[in-house]
Amino acid sequence: MAAYGLTIPKTGRYIHPSHTGNTAEYVKEHYEMSLVDHLVSNGSGNCVHRYRLHTREATRFEDTLEYDIACPRCSSMLRICGKPLDYYDHGLYKCPVCDKR
Repeated sequence: MAAYGLTIPKTGRYIHPSHTGNTAEYVKEHYEMSLVDHLVSNGSGNCVHRYRLHTREATRFEDTLEYDIACPRCSSMLRICGKPLDYYDHGLYKCPVCDKR
């Protein structure tokens, strides 16, 4: 399971994930926001990547929606496809470009 650190921009709302090579636990503790990669079955025998947004501090889900997050694999914009779990684990995201491949 890959984890990507997200640096919140001082201006604007575009965020590009950075691959750290560290564990998900380390990234969650050291970055204000992060994406954790999950492989999910698409129902036809293949797996697709989904990304769960995580915040270090308790944050409302609505506050995380203001950011445009790039796909860590192809840099296209991610789309939300799943509900938040709690105040730390927010929406599940997918990449429409990578899903077509």
